[in-house]
Order: sequence, then C-alpha cells, then structure tokens
Amino acid sequence: MIAISGSITAEVWALLLLVPISAGFALTNRSAGEDGQVEIAEDWLEDSQLTNGGGVGDPAEAGFDVPVL
Repeated sequence: MIAISGSITAEVWALLLLVPISAGFALTNRSAGEDGQVEIAEDWLEDSQLTNGGGVGDPAEAGFDVPVL
C-alpha cells in the first residue's frame, strides 16, 4: 500500500498494528476443535536403581563426557 499511495497513510499504520495480533493467533497451540481438557499426569515413582546411596555417582556411567584439563 505504501508503494501504491506513495506515502504512509492511516490505513498502512492500521495494517502494521494488526500484524502482531494475526501472528499471535497463528502461533497459538489451541485449535478450534479443542475443548480445553487437560490430562492429569500420574505420580512419579522413584526406582531403587536410580538412587545410589546419596552419592553423586560416576558421570561416565550416566553417559556424560568427563573433561580432560
């Protein structure tokens, strides 16, 4: 519209101000068919294998790289 009219008009400003609103609608995760129900997660049960007596443990066993300084 700027190229057609040759200047910045009130219509151009109105369109520029409406762009964030339309982008916000496009980026929302909610579709028109959803009714807003949320599934409840179950409680996490700790395995006895995950705890090793309160120590930090070996990072190499957990899959972490050990830095060499």
